[in-house]
Amino acid sequence: MTKQIRFPHFSPAGEAIKIKLHEGQSLTHHHWHRTDEGWSSENTCWFFDGERVECEWYTDGVDCDGRFERFGESFFYASEVKEGYIDPDGVQWPRWRDLASGQRDHSAEAMGY
Repeated sequence: MTKQIRFPHFSPAGEAIKIKLHEGQSLTHHHWHRTDEGWSSENTCWFFDGERVECEWYTDGVDCDGRFERFGESFFYASEVKEGYIDPDGVQWPRWRDLASGQRDHSAEAMGY
């Protein structure tokens, strides 16, 4: 088992930052801001058990089309932290695997879709 792990994540500003977790540690990040049409928020929680990193994420916001939410869970094995893709800036990403994801469009639901 790995005692600590480092991996990149996109910041709310859209740049790659490094996340560092120790075995048994969880980390939560929340960001909220106003937009020209409403507001936007994101919440991300990572947990490292020594063998894999799990991530739960949730985004929510309101714009001219109404409220829209997205959510999901994914993970990668510590042994695959450098087996994802390399982006044009040279950042090595983990090989994330999706567990679940979904979305809600409140305006569409209100119209019966």
